[in-house]
Amino acid sequence: MKKLVLNLIAGLAFSSSILLVGYHSSVFSNGSGPPAGRTGGLGESTCISGGCHVGTVLQSPTTLSITFSTQNYTPGGPPVTVTVTNAGTAGGRFGFQVKSVTSANVQAGSMAAGTGQRVSSSGGRQYLGHSTPSTSGVWSFQWTPPATNIGDVLFFVASHNGRNQGSSTVSTGAVSLSPSPVALPSPIASSSVRIFPNPATEHAVIGYALDKEADVTVQIMSLKGQMVSTYSLGTQTVGDQSFKLPLSGHIAAGQYVVRLVANGAVQSHKLVVL
Repeated sequence: MKKLVLNLIAGLAFSSSILLVGYHSSVFSNGSGPPAGRTGGLGESTCISGGCHVGTVLQSPTTLSITFSTQNYTPGGPPVTVTVTNAGTAGGRFGFQVKSVTSANVQAGSMAAGTGQRVSSSGGRQYLGHSTPSTSGVWSFQWTPPATNIGDVLFFVASHNGRNQGSSTVSTGAVSLSPSPVALPSPIASSSVRIFPNPATEHAVIGYALDKEADVTVQIMSLKGQMVSTYSLGTQTVGDQSFKLPLSGHIAAGQYVVRLVANGAVQSHKLVVL
């Protein structure tokens, strides 16, 4: 009887190992979501190279996309809707993970999990991924921009197309989202800039008026956008101002763009040199 029980236990142990192997050989997207740090971006592994799945990693395939509800983010502004799509046709279930960081791999903004998603963290970075596998391969969530302008934000994503072990695929990609251009208030009084004479030969006088004190620079550009010469005029006070631009022996005959830059704001006017 004792021998029979031992044989039964051995048989159960063997059966358990068969069940485990059988489960692992039918690998689907992790039902509880991927571990943090599996986006494949900036030195990270994926769920294949990290050992969760076995198969192939596809870099920037056409079937993977990240889209945003706006062309730019506004620092301190409203949340942006981010949509991740894995349009792969093979496999039965899909999973994903995404992070939003700077080029230095520092967390940028924050993500809020949507339906069937969860947020995890590692190394001071936030990771958003599935909490339950998807049959559509489409996920949407809210990303809140940082309070200040930190430049381009990089979104790294890895998406698993769940299939049997040996034929699974993880697609990886990255997209950047830039801050909204900020229009600088110009201290140059509206319609005050004038160049005379124009066309000019020996010199040209650039006249303008400032509504407030500003650091002023005059730039001469070719029509192809090449810098020809630049003059730093320093800090100038409110009121009418002028600058005598030397031409003869300094700037060859041709057409140019004169850029008047005041505290970063720019006004451009064409100048013809004879």
